[in-house]
Amino acid sequence: MISLPAYDTNLFTRGISQADFSRLLNDPDKPLLNRAIAGQYAPGSTFKMVTATAGLQEGKITAETLLACPPYINVNGWIYHNWASYSLGRMNVARALATSCDTFFYQVASMVGDVTLARYARAYGFGTAKAIEMPGVTAGLVPDRIWKQLQCGVPDLNSDECRWSEGDTITFGIGQSYLLTTPLNQAVYVATLANGGHLLRPTLVHEVRDASGRVVQTQKAEVTSDVPASAGNIQSVREGMRQEINPPYHMNYWFRASGVPADGGGKTGTAQWGGSGLDLPTHAWFVFFAPYAQPEIALSVFVERGELSEVQAAPIGVDITKFYRDNLSSIRRQ
Repeated sequence: MISLPAYDTNLFTRGISQADFSRLLNDPDKPLLNRAIAGQYAPGSTFKMVTATAGLQEGKITAETLLACPPYINVNGWIYHNWASYSLGRMNVARALATSCDTFFYQVASMVGDVTLARYARAYGFGTAKAIEMPGVTAGLVPDRIWKQLQCGVPDLNSDECRWSEGDTITFGIGQSYLLTTPLNQAVYVATLANGGHLLRPTLVHEVRDASGRVVQTQKAEVTSDVPASAGNIQSVREGMRQEINPPYHMNYWFRASGVPADGGGKTGTAQWGGSGLDLPTHAWFVFFAPYAQPEIALSVFVERGELSEVQAAPIGVDITKFYRDNLSSIRRQ
């Protein structure tokens, strides 16, 4: 786990000066913020696996259901765009994940509804502060209509701005709306997909040894809950992640360029932030697990204001995978 930009920890071991602390505290890049556990950001398209799971498990779609992927949809007079300005045709859920079709998932989110979508988000660990061996972990946010009303003053409760809208629901389905997560939560989420739906408690500790090197405590994997979805439905979601990193999709380039087999499942995400009407650089995500059949690693990469996830975040994830494959796989935890 790493968070950048960082700072020289020796400053604190020696007793940090007021000048040095003020410099760190007022640095606009916020090096004191551990982004891995405390940074809260919209997950963008990496959330689409939740929407896919909900749609499949609730019977709104099947693995074979074909939905259109138009350049936009009209919801009560409001236009919601896909990333592509042209139609991508009709597709099933696996291809929709591989192509990251926004308009496909707008439709699925609308079928499922915000309450059910929030339930599946929480089942995957969104909105929960993960208990690890360090302080400062934040939960992110899984929004719902009650939460939205609570953001308004009492006189405004019935105003349009305070009501949960269909637009809130469909953008929730592509990892936007008011949804927030952390890189740690994202890693737990993709690990849950990798292992078939078992939510594990994350830990930084493998084992504890005494001064003589004797193991006095071991840390075993702990399942905290299971996603309420069938193995077949989770496998359909994993298949979409497998397709995204394989030909003909462009994500495969980074695997070929690095000499790393595309044996796993991945999803990029480009997350807007800062509110409507603001032209701010988007955040870049990449979540990944490997190998596909018997996963050993799951990772989450986040580049703040990285803009293009497939250019900024994905190559980092591939490099981490290559390092693991070349150096660590032989001593992996059993």
